[in-house]
Amino acid sequence: MRRAVVALFAVGIVLCPGCKNSHVPDAPRVPSGTSAGFVDSTCSFWTTSEGPVGGSVCYRFDWGNGDTSAWSAYVAFGDTLSLTHCWSLPGTFNVRAQSKDYDGAASAWSDGHTMLVYFRWSKTFGGADLEWGNSVQQTQDGGYIVAGFTGNGSGSRSDVWLVRVDAGGHKTWDVTFDRAERDEGNSVRETQDGGYIIAGNTGWSDTTSSTSAAWLIKTDAAGNKVWDKTFSFGGTGWDCGNSVQQTSDGGYIIIGTTGLYPTGAVWLIKTDAAGNKVWDKTFSSGGAGLDRGNSVQQTQDGGYIVAGNTDGDVWLIKTDALGNMAWSKTFGGAVCEAGGSVQQTQDGGYVVTGHTWSYGAGEDDVWLVKTDANGGTAWTQNSEFRRIPRIPRIPRIPGEFRGHNKRLSIQIALPVFPRPVRAGLLWFEVASGRLFETCDELVVS
Repeated sequence: MRRAVVALFAVGIVLCPGCKNSHVPDAPRVPSGTSAGFVDSTCSFWTTSEGPVGGSVCYRFDWGNGDTSAWSAYVAFGDTLSLTHCWSLPGTFNVRAQSKDYDGAASAWSDGHTMLVYFRWSKTFGGADLEWGNSVQQTQDGGYIVAGFTGNGSGSRSDVWLVRVDAGGHKTWDVTFDRAERDEGNSVRETQDGGYIIAGNTGWSDTTSSTSAAWLIKTDAAGNKVWDKTFSFGGTGWDCGNSVQQTSDGGYIIIGTTGLYPTGAVWLIKTDAAGNKVWDKTFSSGGAGLDRGNSVQQTQDGGYIVAGNTDGDVWLIKTDALGNMAWSKTFGGAVCEAGGSVQQTQDGGYVVTGHTWSYGAGEDDVWLVKTDANGGTAWTQNSEFRRIPRIPRIPRIPGEFRGHNKRLSIQIALPVFPRPVRAGLLWFEVASGRLFETCDELVVS
């Protein structure tokens, strides 16, 4: 009888060779690897775990930013497994590992390895006076060109300021342009000949009124002025150029605002290659508030797309090649929104970025709007700049300066948008005040 029982037990073992092991693997060791790195740089991490001799295990990593790697290939217990990752945002991240055996049993997560991710560089430029940067573009050699203004601490005088830096953020040269009491550079782009085109405004202001003209400045590659042009409707008002782009014919398209604050109209100006005005158009919603044009791009059909704001809403305007309005759309909620930048996307639609008070986490959050080719809303997304401290910023009203003894600060940041869009933020050190998040430069990747 005892012999029969033993035989049955042995048969049971033979008949169940594929029965799963109920043992759950132990958590892997804390990942090893670098403890500090830069945004968009590849970093390596590795881990291992103990288990039965001859057994195998695979791993995955939690990168601490909401991303988790796929499971790796199987390796033997005790062998080291290495994976790489790069972060698109700065911050402090907790990297953990998890293992899974061949039977599919998963371990607990390991303890975390602290990883610090930094901007590759951050630079400030300026001295004892008020400096302000309004526009930045990467140049063909990998450096950057920045336009803004520099003035005295009281804000009673300012000059257009053009700053050239190399790929590491070191200043190569800077120049100023002075025409009147109050001169500002609002937009800069590298031109086809390797020089630069600047759009801004020039004029004067006092406690009761202000007069300004849109100012277009062309420079060579070293920042020397080649020519400049002013554009004005005349009279007492605030005419300014907010954004400029070189067009396919070698000329320029400028978007700005004309009028007397707090009212005004969007102003679109087309020039030839020498800066001579070919035509201009104004667009007004007819409301009581300020209509402002902030960004313009030539579209695939030779026309133009304009982003700005009207009566507290984002305003998107499509024109033909002669500046005649084809259609316009507004986007907004119960409080206040503004469009800072627009680009046409590969599908023929448009993506607009700016800021919103109606949606998001409160105060002023970045807002992204995607439309189809006719301006119909495809989707919207709002986002705070997570893991990036909010940046103090005070809105600047035409004819009014705020802040003093501050320096221009350039940093590049990528907000968290679950879409194939990258948005760059240029922010500035100004006097402390309410907290704002906005995105004024947009690149579709």
